[in-house]
Amino acid sequence: MTCRWLPIPLSIAIVSAAVAQGSDAQRAADLIRAYINNQSKTRFHGEREVTFSGSKGSQSHVEVIRKDGVRVRVDFPAGSPFEGQIIVENGKERRHYLPARNEIRIQPVRSDRFVQRLKRLIQSSDVSRLTVTDGGEVAGMPTQMVEFRGQREPGFKLWIEPKSKLIVKRQIYGPNQEIIGGYTFRTLNFKPSFDGIDFGLSVPGAKTTRPSDELARAASKLGLPALQLDRSTKFTLEFVRTPERKEAKVIIQGYFRADDVQVTLFILGQDVNPEMLKRFAKGPVKTYAWKVNGVQCVLTGEVGEEELQRLSTQVKA
Repeated sequence: MTCRWLPIPLSIAIVSAAVAQGSDAQRAADLIRAYINNQSKTRFHGEREVTFSGSKGSQSHVEVIRKDGVRVRVDFPAGSPFEGQIIVENGKERRHYLPARNEIRIQPVRSDRFVQRLKRLIQSSDVSRLTVTDGGEVAGMPTQMVEFRGQREPGFKLWIEPKSKLIVKRQIYGPNQEIIGGYTFRTLNFKPSFDGIDFGLSVPGAKTTRPSDELARAASKLGLPALQLDRSTKFTLEFVRTPERKEAKVIIQGYFRADDVQVTLFILGQDVNPEMLKRFAKGPVKTYAWKVNGVQCVLTGEVGEEELQRLSTQVKA
């Protein structure tokens, strides 16, 4: 039996490449980790352009952001499709002003899903799929560009400013490597001067509402029961929506838990195939359907069907 060996120079080159790749992934992971750790400390005032793909194709809008640790304010300037809207967060509560309704919607603050994804990524074997290169300048500042080429999840590119560890540009890719969302900062000031009212939101005459108020309003308008998940489940009601089509009698409720698990509850005025409702959710989801006094209810979520069935027993008026 003949033993064949690779030439020594080639062997060294292969080993060196493997070591370099591992070191590259580690540098990328370290940049992501620094970004995550600095989330509650970052201070800046900047303007960014946000892009996303929807049913009407690619769309974009501009946001003016003030951030002081966990306090955040987002203004939508003139010309934006969300012109006049204001969002303020203080780490515990999110207030969203809607000028067309002269209404301030108060919602719970939840963790950023993309940040949660980054945390899982750098703790998994997929961390080896990270690379880092020179990202050039964004908003007049040098950056390092971290790329992840996903197999099970969408890939992404992150441009990180090394000193602040802030992601100053982000692109998320679809299955065909098309850009499906992201943002780019146009301007950034890391030494901002804020005054006392920057992170407050008080509009004379504006009505304040919470998700529970929106649920009651939607139920009354559609003639459906105001069913919701009981608080004992540890799920928090984040939003309530109704379709724009007047003939569609359905209330959609979004819930989240502290561990970032999400479920969606549908209260329907007519029978619907539960599988059709999966398109309202992102990612692999399960569904469970049942009826309450003749009204069809459907739960969807990234949990097992047995868990959804258990939660269904906690849906009450």
